[in-house]
Amino acid sequence: MEEPSAAEHSDPPGGNWQDALLFSTLRLETTREDGRSLQATAFIYEYRAEDGDRYPFLVTARHAVVGAVEGRITFIPEQRGRPDLSKGYTLDIENFAKLWYPHPDAALDVAVTPFVPFVRHIEDSGIPLYYCTLHLVSEEVLAQPLAPLILSAHPSGVSGPDELLPQVLQGRLSGPRLGLYAGRERFLVALGAFPGAAGAPLFVPRTTDVALVGMLVEGQRLDAAVGERALVPLHEAFSGPVGPLAGALRARVFVSLIRGYLKEKGFI
Repeated sequence: MEEPSAAEHSDPPGGNWQDALLFSTLRLETTREDGRSLQATAFIYEYRAEDGDRYPFLVTARHAVVGAVEGRITFIPEQRGRPDLSKGYTLDIENFAKLWYPHPDAALDVAVTPFVPFVRHIEDSGIPLYYCTLHLVSEEVLAQPLAPLILSAHPSGVSGPDELLPQVLQGRLSGPRLGLYAGRERFLVALGAFPGAAGAPLFVPRTTDVALVGMLVEGQRLDAAVGERALVPLHEAFSGPVGPLAGALRARVFVSLIRGYLKEKGFI
């Protein structure tokens, strides 16, 4: 894949807040060297530089892509300005992990990659895509205990042309002291997490739109044998009984990671 540049697709077909919930996410599937497979959710975030250039990136959970030898991303084609939900377009990619820029701190479960090369590759083959980029970020909600949140994610085991759209569900910010933990870069949410939701965006609803507040990365695993309730990478949480809480990364973590990537490559 080529390096990112100022986005040719800075104004994608999708644009309103309903599109932000339904068409900003993509189903992501990976395979490890040992044959193990993993499904996660990726979303499209557009970094807007001070000079006006726009850089769309895919964002997902670090644990979903590090060590992956193969990857598959499912896109939604566009037809006459609207999404074509009768079929998806799945892009198979070898050496998948090499495309991603993981956070240097393994405790911060996020990785990013430029989105424009995917769009160019697919649209050059004659298949226009329907998608929505996200750029509004608001973390003010983290100062409001029990504030409502919205999750948009692709569950594992639910695929096919009739299931191209993500599941959208509501949850709430959880816990005292703003729900922040682990160096204040993560926060707790109370919602029904499910396999495949790792990397999914969390939104705060506002009067006329929605804004990103973070991304889901961890689930609560209940270990009855020792009485523990541990937060672990989401795919590990479902090896046994699952608790009511989930862990999320603050939006500023992936925004900072993208900014660092662009500076390293000399784009900003």
